[in-house]
Amino acid sequence: MTGQTSTTSPPKAAATGRVVRPLDALDRRILGELIGDARTSIRSLAERVHISRASAYARVNRLVADRVITGFTARIAHERAGLGTSAYVSLSIEQNSWGEVSAHLGLLSYV
Repeated sequence: MTGQTSTTSPPKAAATGRVVRPLDALDRRILGELIGDARTSIRSLAERVHISRASAYARVNRLVADRVITGFTARIAHERAGLGTSAYVSLSIEQNSWGEVSAHLGLLSYV
């Protein structure tokens, strides 16, 4: 029919040339659950958001493929892991050397 417009925005192209669909409310609920507990099983995730396991697998895989989910991680209690602050260091450097100093500091563990 002519004269009608769509109320949904077209999918955007990803950097890989793939079409990335916009997130819907269910995708956002899935992300919320995974933010709260990245170790949750697909079965538990499906139960929490009230979808089938197959649908949960498909959606999580799509979110990973679309690079919405870039990894799964653990939040660490640094002090309990023996990684509490042990020193504060102050540096005086020439302003134009900041890039090089920053790169070297980035290579150090736990900085």
